[in-house]
Amino acid sequence: MRGYVREYRPGKWSYTIYVGKNEKGRPVKQEKGGFATKKEAETNLALKIAEYMETGAVFVPSSLTFDELYKEFLEKDARVSRRPQTIRKYDVMYKYHIKASLGHRFIKTIKTKDINTILTAMVNKGYSQSYVMSAYKTLRVTFQYALDNRYLKVDPSSGATLPKEVKPPIEVLTTEQISKLKELLGNSNCLLPFMIGIYTGLRPAEIVGLRWRDIDLNKKTIHVQRQLKPEVKHYALDKVKTAESDRIIKINDTLANYLKTEKTRQQENKEIAAEFWKENKVYSYFDKKVIIVPDFVNIKADGECLNGSSLKYIGRVAKKAGIPFHPYIMRHTHATMLIENGASLKLVQLRLGHTKATTTLQTYSHVTPIHENSIIDALPEF
Repeated sequence: MRGYVREYRPGKWSYTIYVGKNEKGRPVKQEKGGFATKKEAETNLALKIAEYMETGAVFVPSSLTFDELYKEFLEKDARVSRRPQTIRKYDVMYKYHIKASLGHRFIKTIKTKDINTILTAMVNKGYSQSYVMSAYKTLRVTFQYALDNRYLKVDPSSGATLPKEVKPPIEVLTTEQISKLKELLGNSNCLLPFMIGIYTGLRPAEIVGLRWRDIDLNKKTIHVQRQLKPEVKHYALDKVKTAESDRIIKINDTLANYLKTEKTRQQENKEIAAEFWKENKVYSYFDKKVIIVPDFVNIKADGECLNGSSLKYIGRVAKKAGIPFHPYIMRHTHATMLIENGASLKLVQLRLGHTKATTTLQTYSHVTPIHENSIIDALPEF
């Protein structure tokens, strides 16, 4: 491999390296300047030659624009290795928060400060920390694709200044608010998922993903092993969030009796509806195809299954009554009631399906068990 250095203007040196030949047989060279001395240029030339000898290629930054890079990443990587729901998140972040700033830029010109500008603008507009982090992750995986394919040597997003996580205080429902919501929901389709959420602490997607086969009314247990999430053409049944989220939990008599009543009512509705009973077609990641699910627990009067969006009805009812509500408030309320009544953090962790006890501790650190005073009173006098 050949190369040389030259002083292209007083006090400025460069090196040139021949990296091969083009399709016409003419030499292809790469030049880099800006060195203050001949020795500095010679040192960098030697490093570049050593790089070629080790890897078989000299690194040349790509002239792709970020838009071209992102589209290539989707087609050649994301659509093969990631699920449609994840790709949709990437597309939302790219379309609304990244494309205008970086889409037209050559990737080799993008700096860390450009990444920081995007993230800071999102923070200033009031987006949540988790939402801003979604945009950052979209940038990160795209630049990682560039590194893997030797389009870039350095990831400009790796040194970005990330927004500090400021968790809002956990909201929970009081016993009075729970009773009021149960009354307002009456015989609506959403009373059942509300009852399940309050009495089990399941995640919203786990609630709507429940099937009757998961519930043992004799043993009063629920096997939480799947979740129902939106996809492009169908809702999809998927594994739960983590291995620890696949769990069997006990339920009390109140919920067990309510579930028995609902199961009977649903069977009666199915017999009345006959051929008009709805079939629920969903994509199953377990079966790798679209399947018909005949035994969803949370359904409408005609058999159609409820989904995550269906729970918004509870929010509308709650809002009219001046009661705070979002789908996770049922989970937070359940966990808070357990801790306030003396349940150990380990028990709560297992019941909620948290991977680590620290997650439970950090999430519910504000909750004080009502038994704390009795513990303090039990300390001996010295």
